[in-house]
Amino acid sequence: MAAIMDNLPFIEGIDQTISILKDAGITTMIVATANQLFAEAVMKKCNFDFAYGTQFEVNENGTIDKGICV
Repeated sequence: MAAIMDNLPFIEGIDQTISILKDAGITTMIVATANQLFAEAVMKKCNFDFAYGTQFEVNENGTIDKGICV
């Protein structure tokens, strides 16, 4: 996932913005409709405090079922 993150465009200055918010005592988070693993990768890359994304149920046969945002 980290290799994918390196090739994606991000908002210019996002790192500085997150740093300023954190210095001001503001808790930061990324909330995405994408998979939780993707949200966590963005959290790590941009230094957010928390990440929330979609988690999918996996059926006994290994297929993916409905998703829930956590």
